[in-house]
Amino acid sequence: MSEATTTSESTTTSETTTTPETTTTSSETTTTTSQTTSTTTTFTGFQTPEPSANPIVIRGDFEKVPDSKLYSEQTDGIWTLGPEVYFYANGPYSAFSTVYGDKFLCTSSFGQGILEFSQALTNVPTESILTLSYAYYYLPYPAQGSFCSILVFHAGYLLDIFDLEGPGWMTRNVKVRAGSANGNLVFQIDCTSQAPRFTTYVLLDQIYIGPLPNPSPVFDGSFEFVPQSSLYSEGASSDNWALSAYYVSFYDESNVEGFSSPYGDKFVRITGGSGGEFLVSQNLISVDTTQPTTLQWSYNLAQQFGSIGTPCTFSVSYVGTEIDRYRLQLDEAGWQTRVVTFTPAFSSGTLQFYLGCYGEAPNAWTMIVLLDNIYIGPVQ
Repeated sequence: MSEATTTSESTTTSETTTTPETTTTSSETTTTTSQTTSTTTTFTGFQTPEPSANPIVIRGDFEKVPDSKLYSEQTDGIWTLGPEVYFYANGPYSAFSTVYGDKFLCTSSFGQGILEFSQALTNVPTESILTLSYAYYYLPYPAQGSFCSILVFHAGYLLDIFDLEGPGWMTRNVKVRAGSANGNLVFQIDCTSQAPRFTTYVLLDQIYIGPLPNPSPVFDGSFEFVPQSSLYSEGASSDNWALSAYYVSFYDESNVEGFSSPYGDKFVRITGGSGGEFLVSQNLISVDTTQPTTLQWSYNLAQQFGSIGTPCTFSVSYVGTEIDRYRLQLDEAGWQTRVVTFTPAFSSGTLQFYLGCYGEAPNAWTMIVLLDNIYIGPVQ
């Protein structure tokens, strides 16, 4: 393992562009090198995929569904719709609308069972990103809880399952592993547990499945796809990340403490105290074992309380082998980035960030440490 490189981030500006097809974020970062730094390395974070000239999911935005197929349970020759599943469009004939274009899919359920729609796919990559946008309502009032779930299958293999949040449009991005290159992509809307006096409506748009746009085996290293329901809850998990039970939470920039990250809206907040151990982990697949690999991660010693004699130490391991160790320095200000090179011994396994805080009597002091911008990939 080579000596790590540490950089400090000074200024960041970002610009977000939204189109009917996709949302991408581009950023320009100015970095200042600290005295202990020999190089400054910047990696591009995860971005929502651009539309492909040869998409795997056809009409995933529903814009080319013929008008003659609207408001009826009909197939358009691409999508097969089950009972109570309809093509809709913005306009006077619809009580709902999409923010991504003009047309979308609408399901209507009164607790009568699982609703379903599907499309036959070919050439699905083994490791893919699944993206979809949805809105969830029940009448006579907007949804205030979650009575419905969405299940996504391909070739009979479960890719994703989640409870709906609403109202309003939300986007879900998850890294999935397909069981077969060919087969039906099936969406099931399960509202069987809803209060029976309500009719529920689930709208869907912007359905995409395709190759991972970021070659890093670490998915969502900037935590931007952590769902809102997982924020501010100690020990919560996302589809990709797991946190230890106590004092570790997903945060966003709306927090009342005023913490923020230059790498996006969301990050991990750790309340480190003497005698404590804190974990952040993700199970990786398709790690390249044939050549040296770069690990990058960023942290911020954001706040300190009490008299600190021995600060906390980060240990980063992959499949049980430590690949980086760093003792936090009390005089560090702002975000710092660590970059190390290692050669993985395993193509899959757990990447774990361990923060150990020892050396003082328990509860003698605490510090707040933020974690973000995690990347594994080719040496650059």
